Amino acid sequence: ELSEDRPYPLPIIEELNNAIDITERKGDPSWGFDEEKGCWLWKKPPPPSKKLVNVNPIDETKIKVDVEKARKVSSKIKDKLLKEFGCNICHKVLASPLTTPCAHNFCKVCLECVFSSQSYIRERVTQSGFALRPKKNIMKCPTCSTDIVDYLKILKVNTDMMDIIESLQRDF
Repeated sequence: ELSEDRPYPLPIIEELNNAIDITERKGDPSWGFDEEKGCWLWKKPPPPSKKLVNVNPIDETKIKVDVEKARKVSSKIKDKLLKEFGCNICHKVLASPLTTPCAHNFCKVCLECVFSSQSYIRERVTQSGFALRPKKNIMKCPTCSTDIVDYLKILKVNTDMMDIIESLQRDF
């Protein structure tokens, strides 16, 4: 931690003194620390792809078919991604997404509807009519048993998740 992101010398390991099969690197490493920029980066460019690509510019019908296949595949990928951003209550794509402290995702409206009839505190009175200290109501997450009453008091929309969902809906 003291050297931050800089490389540091290896520790002295007694077992390596008796090692008989140690080899030295013959070439430069592909990955290393650049002193000028002060960060880790690739020292060598990655090797070229070995996959052969057959492109026939004369056959335009094949190109059109491939574009249609790509659109179908991208729409399937989009649907799968959007399913991951689904509300645990209404099971639709999140609208104004909220992420609870227990890491479950809900639409803001759905979560508010679940707890709309409950208050955050409960007034208590003894049988003889004396008022006791109010007690906090326990409001459990609709998916698990975590108490989320403090989170419900100040609901914050997860803007990062909302941006991702909007870009998925817009781009595909």
